[in-house]
Amino acid sequence: MLKAKRITALLTAFLSAVSFAAVSAAVDSAAVDSGSELEQPNWVEVIDDDGEVTYYEEGYLAVASRFGDVNADKVIGIADAVQLQRFLLGEVENLGNWKNADLNENGEIDVVDLTMLKQQLTGKVKAKGGTLAVGVVDMLTGEPIPGVHVHLFAGCDKYAYDLGEWDTEENAVMYFTGLPTEDDYTYYMDCDNLPSDYGNGYGHWASQPAVQFGGKKDIALNARLVKQSDAGQIKINMYDWAMGVETANPNILPYANLKITDKDGNWVYGLTPYNELALPDGEYHVDAVMHDYPLQLMDPESDFAKRMKELYPDAEFTDKRNGIDFTVKDGKADKDLTFDLAPLDGKSNYIKVTCTDGTTGEPVEGVKIALIEEPGSYAKKIAEWTSDSTGTHTFDGLIRSGYQWDPPYKVIVEEVPEGYEGGYDAIACAGYIYGYTTEVNYLFAKAEQPKQVSANVISFDDKSVCNDAATFEVWRVDPNDPEKADIVYKDAKPGDAFYLPDGKYFAALDGKTLMDNGYQGVSLVSRKGQKLAKFFKGENFIANSAFIDFTVENNKADRDLNFYVKAYDPMDDEQELSPEELAKYEALWGDTILE
Repeated sequence: MLKAKRITALLTAFLSAVSFAAVSAAVDSAAVDSGSELEQPNWVEVIDDDGEVTYYEEGYLAVASRFGDVNADKVIGIADAVQLQRFLLGEVENLGNWKNADLNENGEIDVVDLTMLKQQLTGKVKAKGGTLAVGVVDMLTGEPIPGVHVHLFAGCDKYAYDLGEWDTEENAVMYFTGLPTEDDYTYYMDCDNLPSDYGNGYGHWASQPAVQFGGKKDIALNARLVKQSDAGQIKINMYDWAMGVETANPNILPYANLKITDKDGNWVYGLTPYNELALPDGEYHVDAVMHDYPLQLMDPESDFAKRMKELYPDAEFTDKRNGIDFTVKDGKADKDLTFDLAPLDGKSNYIKVTCTDGTTGEPVEGVKIALIEEPGSYAKKIAEWTSDSTGTHTFDGLIRSGYQWDPPYKVIVEEVPEGYEGGYDAIACAGYIYGYTTEVNYLFAKAEQPKQVSANVISFDDKSVCNDAATFEVWRVDPNDPEKADIVYKDAKPGDAFYLPDGKYFAALDGKTLMDNGYQGVSLVSRKGQKLAKFFKGENFIANSAFIDFTVENNKADRDLNFYVKAYDPMDDEQELSPEELAKYEALWGDTILE
């Protein structure tokens, strides 16, 4: 087994070959050979000069947890001195943690370490390492909060280990001595069993305090809990200038956590996603710790910032990449606390427009296209293009983003060459600016082509025609890629005939207009809809009777095209079909299978 003075070689071997997991005692070879209770930890085999084998939990010697905690029971006391002395006398063959026993950190376990430990226990010398004071207090008053369960642990490199758990007592602070102070050690605490008035998202669970010694020997780590009634006094927000929106939904930042420290650099809020906070009066600093999204804190001198200043002359940008200093007085911040967000450097989006003859597949020349930026606000035409012999053009350098309901760009067909018809206004958007391309593929038809396709809207409730219920879109499935489809008609009117070249298609009623007019499609997959599905030829519908599949041959649809709608009921999908409703539909439709 391992003896004193052999520790240097073993430390070197372990430090180069293993990683740290959790602190526990080594086990002898007999226990390993028997296979008893060794399933969960990973064990490392060490063979000494005499060929004897000892197994240690992986990473066991790589990290010190608390200097002096020789037997690794999370307490520094007489038992540790006894264990170390018996080891040096050869009475026992194991120590709980070799690094904890090397108090002078010279790579050897000897009588000097034992002397230092005894002096530490008798108070003759200060404990090796740093001292951490741990408490749980009210954020605004600083008063201790009893009865909270605290869990303290440490992280070194990519591993973590426990230091202890306890319940707080009135006016009590827990002190942990002998802690390693190097920069790669971080100390964390977690709290649960919070009092009812603190047991909320603003309390603690989303704000785990953490601290490093940073060259000091004595530091404090306090969980500062916030009562629900005190929350929301201070708002720290983000503004995505590419999208033009504040990014808190409703009070959580999606792109960053906030780290708030006092004027001395002590953590007040650990990394928290909440942006409505409470702070006692004082001086503070807040950093936005960004998540891995294609966004960054804005550089006020960047080209993007200059473009935003052109669009919004009243906007003022300051450099907040290193955080914001602010003061709280009477519970309020002395300035606006908003971080400005911008796309990543060098990133923009693209819109690729293609103009094609829907029958021949050849490019269509002479189509005049305009690109409108922010059609819902300043609606600025930023580019134009007239289709050429390639039929394709890419608009680049696009730095606004948005969503379907508030698109950043609109592609407009301003003029179609003589002899052709078609085109529509197409919205183009992407959630982020990251080199994304939106494709807008226009399929134009020769004006003299026969118009032989039309669709109607039929009430499933009474068989009446209700073509004013909503317009619809028609999409053509790419014959070379069945997973891809291009829109052919937008805002097509039920009852009106139009031209379609041969191919496979699907069409959908505009859902919002349909609902606004008091209708909805018949769901064929809800609990009620599964029983109504017997009235429909399922392969002709896409899970709902307001979505239809069809094929065009010789410029004619393969069947009569009908959408089926019923009276709108917001709870319809959650309800069961009653016997009375089923009987009504059976009397109305009989054995008819709706196509």
